[in-house]
Amino acid sequence: MIWRSKCIAAQGDRRMGRAYGALILPMLTLLLLARCGGGRAPATGAHFFLSVRNPAITVAQGGQATLTMSIERVGNFTAPVQLSIEGLPEGVEASFSPNPVPSDQTGVVLTLHASLQTPTGSHFLLVRAQGGSITREAQIQLTIGIAAPDFNIQLSLGSIGVVRGGSASLQVSLTRIGNFQDAVNLSLEGAPAGVTAEFIPTTLSGQQSTSMLNLHASASAATGSFTLTVVAIGGSIRRTAQLNLTVTVAPDFTLTLSSSDITLTPGGQTTLTITLTRIGNFAQPVTLGIEGLPTGVSASFNPSTIPGNQSSAALTLQVGASASPGVSTLTIHGTGGGLTRNANLTLRITETPDFSLSVEPSNLVVQQGGSVGATVRITRVGGFNETVALSLQGAPNGVSASFTPSSLAPGQNSATLTLQATAQAVPGTYQLTMVGTASFTRTARLTLEVRVPPDFLIALNPSSVSVAQGGTTTVRVAISAVGGFNDAVSLSAMNLPPGVSASFNPSTIRPGEESLLTLQVGTQVPHGSYTLIVQGTAGSLSHSVNLDLQVLISFQHTIQPIFTQRCAVLGCHDSRARTADLDLSAGNAYANIVNVPSVQDPNWIRVVPGDPMRSLLYRKVSEDNPPVGSRMPLGGRLTDEQILLIRLWIEQGARNN
Repeated sequence: MIWRSKCIAAQGDRRMGRAYGALILPMLTLLLLARCGGGRAPATGAHFFLSVRNPAITVAQGGQATLTMSIERVGNFTAPVQLSIEGLPEGVEASFSPNPVPSDQTGVVLTLHASLQTPTGSHFLLVRAQGGSITREAQIQLTIGIAAPDFNIQLSLGSIGVVRGGSASLQVSLTRIGNFQDAVNLSLEGAPAGVTAEFIPTTLSGQQSTSMLNLHASASAATGSFTLTVVAIGGSIRRTAQLNLTVTVAPDFTLTLSSSDITLTPGGQTTLTITLTRIGNFAQPVTLGIEGLPTGVSASFNPSTIPGNQSSAALTLQVGASASPGVSTLTIHGTGGGLTRNANLTLRITETPDFSLSVEPSNLVVQQGGSVGATVRITRVGGFNETVALSLQGAPNGVSASFTPSSLAPGQNSATLTLQATAQAVPGTYQLTMVGTASFTRTARLTLEVRVPPDFLIALNPSSVSVAQGGTTTVRVAISAVGGFNDAVSLSAMNLPPGVSASFNPSTIRPGEESLLTLQVGTQVPHGSYTLIVQGTAGSLSHSVNLDLQVLISFQHTIQPIFTQRCAVLGCHDSRARTADLDLSAGNAYANIVNVPSVQDPNWIRVVPGDPMRSLLYRKVSEDNPPVGSRMPLGGRLTDEQILLIRLWIEQGARNN
C-alpha cells in the first residue's frame, strides 16, 4: 500500500535515480507493509491481513466517495473482523459495508460522505481492524475538495393555509454551494385561481439568501387543497421545493330581517325576526345592537346575544305616543368573533293611512307531499281602513299557496297561509315574497325549505331461495334510509304456507343494519313455488318486498319412505337380499342409485340427475315394459302420486336432501 506520513515515505523521492530506487524500494516496501498491516511479516497460527487498494480518496463538499478494502485470512482464521476509523474531519461521516466482516467474505467498502460545511484540505485517517485478539491498521489520505457550484432552497413551512380574502407568508432560504455566485430568480407554479404570489425580493443576488413569499387569496379564490411548486433558477441550474396550500372560506355571518320596511303609528309596536346565517363554520355567539332610533322609539332583542348553536332572535320596536312622524333608517348590528355585520331597517312613523306586513314564522319547512302553515299579519296605522288582498310570489314548482281568508277586510288583521308541496316538489331552499295589495303594496320576506320526507326501503339478499322439505335457508334483510330516516324498523313475514316458519335475528333494525331471516320448511310442506312477503314497519310507514320460495322434494322425507315401504322389503331390495345388487334401505339407497350403472344392463344408469327418461329406476316404476327387466315393484305398481314424486325429484337434480 501507499500511505502519506510515515507509510508514504516508503515511496522515496521520485526525483532520485532509478538505480537507487531499485536497490532500496523492495526492502522498504516489505518493512512498511508489515508495519501498516498489509504486508506479509512472518506470523504463526491463524491471523489476517488488512489491505487497501488505493489509500488516497477525494470527496467534494456535500458529496461522497467509496474506497475498497480487503480482509485476507490465514491459517483458518474465522473470527469476524470489526472495523473502525479515526481522524475524521468535522462534517465527514464514514460507514463500512459489511461491518463486522464475516468469515466467508473478504471485500469491504468504505463510504465517506462530506457535508457542505466540511473544510477543504487533506487529512490522514486511520482504519483499525479488530479480529479476536489481532489488530491490523491501515492509513488513508482523505482530500476534501470544493463542491461544484450549485445551490438549493428550503421553505420555512411545508404546508400553509389561507382564507378567502386573506394572506399568508413564509420564508424561502437559499444555500449557495461551491462558490456559486449567480443571481437566483424565484417563481411559483400551480397556484389555484384567485391566489396570487409575491416574492420579496424576487431575485436573490450576491450574498442574499432569504426571500419572503407572500400569498394572497381573493374573495372568490378556489377552495381546497393544492400542491404548489416554488421554482428557483440560477444560471443553468433549476431547483424546486413543494408547498401544500389549503384555501378555506373565512368564518363569517350575515344578518337579515323578516321585513326591511315597516310603518308604525305613535303608540304602536311590531316584532321582527332577525335571521343569522353562519358561513365557513362560524360558531361564535353574536351580540345584537341597534343604532339610529328616533326620539320616542325603543327597541329590545330576545335574546340580546344569539348563542353559537342558534340562528335567530326577535326584535321588538315600540313607538311612544309622543313620537313624531317621519322616516328613519335604523342599523341593526351583530358583533361576534371579531366581526361586525349590519342589516338596515326603514322605520316609518306616520299618521297617514298605511299598513305593514309580517309573517310568523318567517322560516318554514315542508316535506314532499306535506303542508305547512304560517300566520300573516298586517299592522294598520294612521286610520288605514282598506281591504288587503294577499298573494305569494316565488313559490317553486310543485308548491302551492292558499290564504284563509284570501283578503283582509277592515277589522281583520291576520290570515293563515298554507303551503302544500306535491310529492314531486324539488327539494331545496327558496326565498318567497309575501305581498299585501290595497291602493298600494307592502311586502315581507319568507324562507321555505322543501325536504324529502323520512322514509325507508327494504331489500333482500337473495330475493329467491330453494330449500328441500325438512330443510332451512337464510336470507339477509337490509334497510336503507331516505330523507334522513333513522327510526327502528320492525320486521315480519307474511303469506307463509302451512308448515313453513320464519324468524328474524334481530327482529328490529335501523338503516345500515341487517337482519338474518331464517325459513324452516316442514317435512310435510308440499313441493312447489310460493311467494312470501317480508314487511318492515316503523310508525305509520310500512313497506314490503316479495320473497320467492321454491320447496324441493326431499329424498330423506319423501322419496326414501316410498323405497322403504315398497322396495326395501324383506327378500327384495333390503340390505340382506340386495336383489339385482340393489339395496334401497334407509341410509344406503342414495349411494346405490344416483349415477350408478345397472347390473342388469351397465348401459343404463339407475338415476341420472335431471333426466327421468334416462333413469332406469324411473322407467321401471312408471312403464309396463321398461327397457330392462320388468316393472317394479313386484308387489304392485306405485301410486300415480308416488311415481310423480320420483320423477320430480329426479328433474330437480336428484339431490341427497
